Amino acid sequence: MDEIRLATAQFEARDGDKPYNLGRVEALTRQARARGAGSCCFMSCA
Repeated sequence: MDEIRLATAQFEARDGDKPYNLGRVEALTRQARARGAGSCCFMSCA
């Protein structure tokens, strides 16, 4: 069986600021991938 490494991330979303929110998702996904995660689940606080 292959090992599966998961990551979770949370950030404070900005209402109506799609570029900022997607930028945070991208940055956090890259960080999780660099740490070996194959999948990342997001929660946002608005």
